[in-house]
Amino acid sequence: IKIDRLQTKGKRLTVRLTNFTGEDKEIVDVSAIWPAGNGDLKKLWLTQDGTSWVIWSGSDDPTEAMLDGTDPGWNGATLLTGEGILRFDFASKVANSGYTITVNFTDGTFLDISK
Repeated sequence: IKIDRLQTKGKRLTVRLTNFTGEDKEIVDVSAIWPAGNGDLKKLWLTQDGTSWVIWSGSDDPTEAMLDGTDPGWNGATLLTGEGILRFDFASKVANSGYTITVNFTDGTFLDISK
């Protein structure tokens, strides 16, 4: 799985991912640390092939979250083969840097994302 690009715009942080494994990868959890100025994390999305899934929604206080099946806002998602976009929506305008994100998959593989 390749991380192609991390972008910040408005109240969003987006990460472009490409799954080259030939297998769909179910997301088991996402941990994130972000700048306090972003405010609460409100929603986490995965978009692929023109379809968007809400992985998690709620309100997680700044500046850290561990999102998984124990959280009532967790819906989960699967990264299909090909390109996808992981999107984090915050309460306030996002900073350009200061992010540490880990995405864990059921097969034990993971992505570490930082900017």
